[in-house]
Amino acid sequence: MKNRKESFTLLYGLAAVSLFLTSLIFLSIIPLSESISTLIPEDLPEDFPEAPLPKPSSGIHWHVRLRIQVNEMDIPIPAGIGLDPQKVQHTHDWDGVIHIEAPTASPEHIRLGKFFDVWGVKFTKNCLFQFCGEDFHMVVNSKEIFDFDDYLMQDGDQILIEVNTL
Repeated sequence: MKNRKESFTLLYGLAAVSLFLTSLIFLSIIPLSESISTLIPEDLPEDFPEAPLPKPSSGIHWHVRLRIQVNEMDIPIPAGIGLDPQKVQHTHDWDGVIHIEAPTASPEHIRLGKFFDVWGVKFTKNCLFQFCGEDFHMVVNSKEIFDFDDYLMQDGDQILIEVNTL
């Protein structure tokens, strides 16, 4: 019985390795546009040092989920954007959640374009990253909107920005 169990363990292990290698081969033959592949970090850090964040005694502490797709490929929203006591919009993890901690819900604090400014990424009605004049769509809570960088975020928003270059 022990030999049979060892054989199954070996067989499952070989199958897993084979599946992994097949996946690597398959993924290596699918060409990605250089301009898109440069948006995905090569080395995703395990951990980010947390800078002290402002903790307003009153005000807002909102969470907005942002998802970006270029040619139907998800572009990660990095952890650690805006972790500076002077910034009210920031990320903690790679989960696409924007945290907004501000004394008020004024437009200067909740404008989506402000997040991209903090991130250092170009975002306007016509551009995202280096893609300008492409096919853009922005959907907030299942409704297409056209405010783009001027959109005023609300707590719990689900934002999808799609860019099609093909």
